[in-house]
Amino acid sequence: MRGFTVSDPSLRSKGQRSVTIPHSATMLRAVRTMGMVCVIIIMTVAGYLPALGQETRSRELERLVVEPPQRRAAPTRVPADDDSAPPPYDSLWDALRSPGEPGLGATSLIPPMSVVTDKSSVSSVGAAALPAQVDVVTRQDIERLDARTYTDLFRKVPGLRVFSYDAGEIGHPFAMRGFGGSHGSDVAVYVDGVPQNLPSSVIAMNGASDVSWLSPEMIDKIEIIKGPFSAFYGNQAQAGAVNFITKNSDPSPSLTLSGASFGGFRALPIISTDAFAPTPFLAYDFSTLDGYRDNSFYRRSSLFNKVTYPLYGGNASLRFNYYQSFFGVPGMLRIVDIKSGQRSRKSTWEESDQGSQFTWSFVFNYAPTESDAGLYVDAYVENTLRERFQTWWTYGQTWSHEDRVFYGGRIYYNLLFGNVASVALGAETRYDTGEEMEWDAVKREPQAPQNNHRVSLSNTSLFAQGQVKLADMLKIVGGVRKDFFRNVIDNRLTPENSGTWYLDTFNPKLGFVLTPLKNVNIFGNKGVGFRAPGATDMSPSSGEKAVDIAVAKTETWDLGFNATILGKFFVSADWYQTDMEKELRNINGQAVNLGDSQRNGYELEARVYASPQVNFFANYAWVEAKLKNPTTPGQTLVTAIPEHLIKGGMGFNYDLTCTTKFLGDIYCEYVGEQPFYSGSDTTPLYSPDYVVYNFKAAMNGPHWGLFAAAKYQPKEFSSNNWLGLMGGRFAITPQPLWDCSGGVKYTF
Repeated sequence: MRGFTVSDPSLRSKGQRSVTIPHSATMLRAVRTMGMVCVIIIMTVAGYLPALGQETRSRELERLVVEPPQRRAAPTRVPADDDSAPPPYDSLWDALRSPGEPGLGATSLIPPMSVVTDKSSVSSVGAAALPAQVDVVTRQDIERLDARTYTDLFRKVPGLRVFSYDAGEIGHPFAMRGFGGSHGSDVAVYVDGVPQNLPSSVIAMNGASDVSWLSPEMIDKIEIIKGPFSAFYGNQAQAGAVNFITKNSDPSPSLTLSGASFGGFRALPIISTDAFAPTPFLAYDFSTLDGYRDNSFYRRSSLFNKVTYPLYGGNASLRFNYYQSFFGVPGMLRIVDIKSGQRSRKSTWEESDQGSQFTWSFVFNYAPTESDAGLYVDAYVENTLRERFQTWWTYGQTWSHEDRVFYGGRIYYNLLFGNVASVALGAETRYDTGEEMEWDAVKREPQAPQNNHRVSLSNTSLFAQGQVKLADMLKIVGGVRKDFFRNVIDNRLTPENSGTWYLDTFNPKLGFVLTPLKNVNIFGNKGVGFRAPGATDMSPSSGEKAVDIAVAKTETWDLGFNATILGKFFVSADWYQTDMEKELRNINGQAVNLGDSQRNGYELEARVYASPQVNFFANYAWVEAKLKNPTTPGQTLVTAIPEHLIKGGMGFNYDLTCTTKFLGDIYCEYVGEQPFYSGSDTTPLYSPDYVVYNFKAAMNGPHWGLFAAAKYQPKEFSSNNWLGLMGGRFAITPQPLWDCSGGVKYTF
């Protein structure tokens, strides 16, 4: 397998003119590591074979979720008679006071995206018990209709945009609460206790996260915490946090085969069973796509191996995964060029723009099973090698290279004091080492370096989060987090800017939950999040190094409520205000500080469960984002933030026979115009608004399933991803009018 050859003037003094960075070497290291991990797993399984005779079932193993260990109720069959109808109520007050679980619960054929959870719980590790707007994408939501990528799983979540840049592995955005979500850099992203944000990056923004290796079928649950209100999440948790929890098992093995428009093909065998302890879950995802545009090919292989087993009154899991991808980078096209016929919608900017990524990780998790109280441990090591060639109009082609190893862990103990109080005390550490380089290039031949850093970055933190009930209806939640950073940067291009930086930050959280009725929650919060500077912030390749630099903080207030009425109607509302230090924007490939900013916004959501077969949903998010002290006077709006985000649709189920079901979803997403300033002009320009319609359907039998999906994007000169250019012009990533997929799944 061919690598990239880099011409480095610093090597000439050593008698060398270039160095080749082979992909095969990284793959060989990964294969060797995989072999060692397999030996460990085999030995572990052999050591626990006697447990098979003790009938240790995966019903208990399924309780293992790294954060938090919430239990899932066993599925309940919907009665065929009228017993499934909701009980009659004499008044709205009686309905609100009813002791039944919110929503349609286990009797619903259509599980809600999130439900009114019992926020009166005092578990300090339960995200749903936080006094905050928390959305949960459950296993039922994920398995209901097969998704092509993990970004499809967030289509219904209020106020959240997750989409692909269609430009290779550079990290998809998580945009919410008035943050642009560039490459996921405004949200703390975790998978099984492993932080996914890179604290320094040249391929994308500082703090970018990329979980492309994670297929939807590997995910058990996703928690979306809106706002910096959990002490479990530190660096980059400005808009909030997204916590992925992977599966421990499936009931039995399965094979999924699917095809898609523009040469898409996917094969996903899963080897798993809940009849054994230790419990295996092995999922292998092989995908190819030619793409709608020229040079938009995509090839990926994701090998996910996880074994879960009982250990000392809890559950432990070992996970090893390997991922590789190769992709073309079609680039963005100017709208004016498409309209004039100068360029076709399907054309690429530069045929030689391509990239690759290789990632492997080894993760250990441990959590108690009998209750939320006890010891939790996460430990990990991960290696990522990413290379990408990208052309930017008149700026030419850029080659970006990152080779990063990071390892660390998190340990905490949750103390429960009956149903009155709890406190979780813990520590977290992470160490990153590697290199990040950026060069000018021509036709994939690097020419001159722009950035060349060797980094050693460490982040150690202490945190505590506690909850106490002052009364049956009132709970107070508080948290503190202290983070320490030690950044050692070797600037190979500008050695005088090398050095060591020591930073620290203290971030408190405080909130309340008032539960006057069983299905009603009123909550409020104040929390502080932060973003640590990256290597290029502290040690730039031109100019002087930063001497007086600090962690940028984000302070947020919010107030909201949610309620379920008559077991059929769900409503929620949330208002927030966020003050942010050092608003950053990527301008011509460089992060530019635009000044401090403030966001004011709110989110509204309503869901109606008309029957066990049909539900409707709608949500609306509004935000006003402004700069307090703009670097260019008069340019007061924060760019690339849509004022309006609207989602709505319906889901349905129908029993064709006693063993065959037909189900589907129809929903729409609207993203409003986003402001942009051209040069020093104080009058903002606005990008085209964007709308997409999604149609999904599936038919499931006893051991088989058929599924199909279609995406309709009617606006010809619009896309979810756009870029403002000098002269008031806009560039977009052209999308097809229709994008369809379908496939079959067989369960053995």
